[in-house]
Amino acid sequence: RGPVTPERGSPGAFQGTMGSVSSCCSGSDVNLESEIRESKMEKEPPLKESNLEIAPPPAASREKSNGGRANEYEVVLDKCAGKRMGIDVDHKDGKTLLIECINDGLVKEWNETAPPGQKVAINDRITEVNGFREEVARLVDECQKDQMLRLKVARAS
Repeated sequence: RGPVTPERGSPGAFQGTMGSVSSCCSGSDVNLESEIRESKMEKEPPLKESNLEIAPPPAASREKSNGGRANEYEVVLDKCAGKRMGIDVDHKDGKTLLIECINDGLVKEWNETAPPGQKVAINDRITEVNGFREEVARLVDECQKDQMLRLKVARAS
């Protein structure tokens, strides 16, 4: 068989210098090679259910199913009107939002009426926002939306 020379602009063709067109292989050659490779692969026998091990759910799922951790409390903020939360946070750990400062805003208003065990304090950590945990980018994204916020906050140790 002679050399393969696809037409200009066809898959597998590329423009060389001075207007020449060449190709490393045609599309049919690639498909044939992959079929040959697949037919030569050894197939493993199907696994019996008795040999299967089921991994436990990821940590985030386990925490959600047991209602969170003992040192966490819940804070519900209505951000639908566009008011600011009024907190400065650090997210360097990649999983939580460390509360560094409480300014005027929804969190300060929450603290004025919340029971003592549910007042947000500096060095507490927001561990969950609207059901999302351990994804700091998602926590920040949820907090920036004008919506109801259901926060789980871990007391500083």
